[in-house]
Amino acid sequence: MVTVNGSTDIRQVLVGWKEIAGELRVSRTTAWRWGQEKGLPVYRVGGQVRAIKREVEEWERENVTV
Repeated sequence: MVTVNGSTDIRQVLVGWKEIAGELRVSRTTAWRWGQEKGLPVYRVGGQVRAIKREVEEWERENVTV
């Protein structure tokens, strides 16, 4: 979701490895490893890691098998 000024809606941003891992239903270590090794779309902003929920969901559909 994008606001009028082009920025991402704050409700759609995951902040920190704990939130990102929760969205993916994996451990923080696994989420971090996927970010480092498998191209999980994360952004570092002011010392924090963040991810856009929609991008994480799309990445998960394309890269994680059940």
